[in-house]
Amino acid sequence: MSSPEIKKRLSHVLWMGGSTYAGKSTLTDLICSKYGITPYHGDDHVGLERIEPQKHLTYHPVSRLSWNELWMRPVDIQVSTGIEVLREWFGMMMEDLLQTDGSISILAESAALLPDLVADVSGESTKAIWLISSEKFLRSRYPQRTELLNYALSGCKNPETAFDNWMSRDAAISMSMVQERSKTPPKR
Repeated sequence: MSSPEIKKRLSHVLWMGGSTYAGKSTLTDLICSKYGITPYHGDDHVGLERIEPQKHLTYHPVSRLSWNELWMRPVDIQVSTGIEVLREWFGMMMEDLLQTDGSISILAESAALLPDLVADVSGESTKAIWLISSEKFLRSRYPQRTELLNYALSGCKNPETAFDNWMSRDAAISMSMVQERSKTPPKR
């Protein structure tokens, strides 16, 4: 499918990308409720059961790591593989969104909505927004997500270092979104 055809097929989709813990899901639900738009939460549609080893060359091996192996890798490796995982995740989201009814407005949200990827499929910068959390905010708020924190740090030999690496990774991915967005020219 060509880029113009994809843009036409997705003209009913609005995009909300951004960093983890930035409020994308909450804001999407509020907007969709108020304006009668259908929400598409990437986290709800792209799970481990959809990973194909031959197709998801980064996501597949990363998904097999233990928590300790995941968080104790060098942060720069976590960032580069994390961005590639998001790119593969975006591909799975596109499979879903290309199957949607073009007569129904959709607000798609996910950390996988990287600016360059959205620019390739949206055609208009006025249909996309990114919410970015600062590293300070991430570090102060993540500890409030005790269930997630306990789960994601379980089995880590050094939970404090693992948490620090995780927050450094998420902050660096967030900054890469800001930098990429500033390079992606607006389309009207």
